[in-house]
Amino acid sequence: MASFSFSLYLMHLPLIVFIVSILSVNQNWGLKMQPTLLSFTIFIVISLIIYLYSFAIAMLTEYNTHSLRNTLNNILAIKT
Repeated sequence: MASFSFSLYLMHLPLIVFIVSILSVNQNWGLKMQPTLLSFTIFIVISLIIYLYSFAIAMLTEYNTHSLRNTLNNILAIKT
């Protein structure tokens, strides 16, 4: 998880707000649900979605930082 912690840090809150707002409007599942097996399952599913989404964003951004930096350095070195 440390390899994409920055993406997780940036992405988790907006995605939580989005998912919870959709669930509360469409299914009447909100933040005031009683602790049941259903609410625990919803929590686990939302957590997995956030985790996988953050990992996907990290693969597109964080994991390509080195190659992007090298490409920009090569481009800037040619122009100067």
